[in-house]
Amino acid sequence: LVTDTKGKRSRPVALLVDDSQSMTNKDPRPNFADKWRAAVALGLVDPKQPPPATPSAGDVPNLPADPPSRLELAKAALSNDKLALLDGLK
Repeated sequence: LVTDTKGKRSRPVALLVDDSQSMTNKDPRPNFADKWRAAVALGLVDPKQPPPATPSAGDVPNLPADPPSRLELAKAALSNDKLALLDGLK
């Protein structure tokens, strides 16, 4: 006798939170990929939109003149409804 049972089972997930002093760093984002990721986290670019294959300076919306800290970017990414990162953990 063989029984095939399918169903959903919740699996534990650990969420690591960095509270170190380095989270206050405001990293320069000199290359396009870094700027694109920051723009997605800040909600300036739709996360479903792929980065252009041959990017130009005008492809990324203007990031804040005062670069956001690592903590600000993490908060923005976690609270970005379009990314729904925390919803994916439920």
